[in-house]
This record gives sequence, structure tokens and C-alpha cells, in this order.
Amino acid sequence: FQQGSIVAYTTSALEDDNDMIVMFRLDKGILSPTKSVSKSFEEVKDTAFEGSDYGDEEGGLLETIIGFVVLIGIVVVVVWLIRSVVKRKKAIKAFYEQANYYREVPNGGEIRVSHFLAQTFDVAKEESLLIGALILSMINKGCIEPQTEESVGAFGKSKKSVNLKLIKKPDTDIEKKLYKVLVKAAGEDGILQEKELEKYAYKHPKSVSNLLENALDEGRGIFAENKGFTGHSGRKISDLTAKGKEELAEVMGLKKYLEDFSLISEREISETIIWQDYMVYATLFGIADKVIKQFEKVYPDRVPEFENYNRNVIIAHSYCHS
Repeated sequence: FQQGSIVAYTTSALEDDNDMIVMFRLDKGILSPTKSVSKSFEEVKDTAFEGSDYGDEEGGLLETIIGFVVLIGIVVVVVWLIRSVVKRKKAIKAFYEQANYYREVPNGGEIRVSHFLAQTFDVAKEESLLIGALILSMINKGCIEPQTEESVGAFGKSKKSVNLKLIKKPDTDIEKKLYKVLVKAAGEDGILQEKELEKYAYKHPKSVSNLLENALDEGRGIFAENKGFTGHSGRKISDLTAKGKEELAEVMGLKKYLEDFSLISEREISETIIWQDYMVYATLFGIADKVIKQFEKVYPDRVPEFENYNRNVIIAHSYCHS
């Protein structure tokens, strides 16, 4: 009570979901209320205090302590997760730096295993790179043939586009699955256009996403069957057996070899590898454009051949993105 007034205040600011109700008692006869209840003041007060934190300093303190403990727990978990991620990335980086150059087709030619290892251990970023690599592989094998089509567009300007003529089924399981999708998208004429693939993927998104998910799962399964994991599958270097580390070193070693090709003193390519195979894996790793430039530096007399490879890489990427 201050100078004939009742003053109520809080010790901290009120939030939008807060409210304060002031209840006070005056002696009978001071006011003439228009509404009254047949209860004593104590009864009305007890009803008013239901759900109120008035005088609940101990409860408030307990809640504060619990909230603080929970907050500390969350911070500890977040810090632990960050440290685990940083530690994992450092281990992967160190493993990559120690990997020797690898000049052969990795993982016995099982691209699903290479794809799984590349995605799991930060060798490649985009999961969809597999689609581009498979399309390029099928072009190399003659299962798909790029065909340039020229048409007249707006204002009489000529426009070139590349279609894919579907010729024959490929020989690997994962390529067969993608080829089946391309056949459905192409329709009866057996010639696939980018827009046809884009429209088909838009109407049947699961057909593409399932292919990618299954390829990753199948790659993990094959890797596990080959005793690549120490126990259950994991994403850390420490989760790999000696055999698993050897398989990963092949993938990382090939990427290093392709990236550093112009810096390596050797100039002869093993007969067990052909340029087309290199470009398939360069596409899988997302470094195809860089690798072409490396090849052109070392073999300037074979630029036309590399330009043809580059053309096919661009086509594969274009259909991959569509």
C-alpha cells in the first residue's frame, strides 16, 4: 500500500504467455460491491491459489535447477557429437593422405561398393553422381548411343539436343535397373530425350530414389559380406577391418591418382585400364572435368580423343541432373 494505492510489480519482465492477478482484502463496509459470493475470504483465496505459483519459491528453484541440469546435459551431448564428427573427419583425411596411388578399377569392378565407400567416407559429395557414372558406363559399352538432334527454335534459331538411343541391356545388375528406368521413360520409340526422363522422374520419383537407396544398401551389403567391417557397419575408419581399409584405399587411391595425374612422372597407362573406365570413376567422384584437363596436359596429341570422352561425360551429367 503506497499513498492510498495498491502497487504490484514483478522482479523480471513478463513474457507473452505470463500474467499476474492481484488479490487483496479490505475490511467490510469500505466498498459496496455489486456482486458477492457466499464464501469466506479464505475459501475464495484457496480457490484462487489453485494453479498459481504464488509463494512457490522452492518449487521455482527446483525447476530452475532441473532446467539448468538438462541444459548442461544438452550442451555436453552437442559438444560430444561435434568432437566425434571432427575426430572422424580428421581420421578420414589422414587415411586419404596416406593412401597410395591406385591405377586399377577399384573393388573388383563392383561400382556399388565403390559408390558406398565414396559416399560414406567423404570421397564424393552428391549421391546422384552414380546415375551419371552408370549412364557413361553404358555409353562406353554400346548399350546406349548418343544422337545429336538439330531443330529450329524461336526466331529461326537452330537448337541442338542430344538424345539417347537405347540399344541393348547392360551386363551388371545396377546398370540393368537404371536401363529399365530409361526404357520406361523413353516410350515405344526407344529413344530417350532429357525432357522425357525429367517428366518420368517427376511422375515416378520413387523409381529413381529407390535405385539410389538400393545401390547404397547393396554396396554396403557386399562390402560387409567381404568382411569389410569389424562388426556392424559404421562410418568411421576404426569400423573397418584390414580388408575394409584396403578396399577404401583403392577408392581413395584412384581418386588421388586421377587428381594428380599431370603431376606424376609416369606417362604410360596400364593395359588393364582404359581411359573410359577412368572417366566412369572420375564421374562417380565428381571430378570428371578436372581429370579431362589433366589428361590433355599430359597427352596433348590425344586431345580429340579426350574431347570425345568429355562430350560423353557432359551428356551423362546432363541426363543425371534431369
